[in-house]
Amino acid sequence: MDGIKSNLASSNAQTPEEVAEVIKTIIDAEKPNLRYQTGPASNQVGAFVRVDPTGNASVQAQVARFFKD
Repeated sequence: MDGIKSNLASSNAQTPEEVAEVIKTIIDAEKPNLRYQTGPASNQVGAFVRVDPTGNASVQAQVARFFKD
């Protein structure tokens, strides 16, 4: 099983530079999202695991719930 995991990881691996670029984008964002996926493989997994991959809808729902006008 470890061999399968390592083959999947290596075929979908990102370079440190690719991850750093995503982090820079987050730091530079005026209103950053709650969550980010750093590459295509994580985007696909996120789509299956979460309905709201950015987390924004969840945050907005909580704000509306607890901070009603």
